[in-house]
Amino acid sequence: MTPRLEALIDGMPGIFMQCQYSMATHKKNIIHLAKIHAGSSDVWEEVPHGIKLTGEKAFNDQFLNMVNRILSIKKGIPNADRIVKFIGAFIMHISQKGLSLAVLMCLLSNVLARSCSRERARNGKES
Repeated sequence: MTPRLEALIDGMPGIFMQCQYSMATHKKNIIHLAKIHAGSSDVWEEVPHGIKLTGEKAFNDQFLNMVNRILSIKKGIPNADRIVKFIGAFIMHISQKGLSLAVLMCLLSNVLARSCSRERARNGKES
């Protein structure tokens, strides 16, 4: 990972940390996260068959890492609920701005996979 990309991605945990304490900072953090996304999508490398979007992949991986941390928390915990609202608002923001929907697709596939495996585990225990 390039130093520029690493510097961009390293800012994401701080954004999620701020969002869990107050909804007042959500708009500011959505814009900041969108700037990180835009900056990381500019990072790519050439491969024999074209280009490889290393920045986009790094952003998606870090974003999903942050999301996976709250998926295991039960509903009703205020800090987790604020982050879920932040994630929803961020996805609305990128879809309204016409930015890459790869983040949305990765997020949805990850959430569905985790919820399906959780449901299978629950059904196996009840049998």
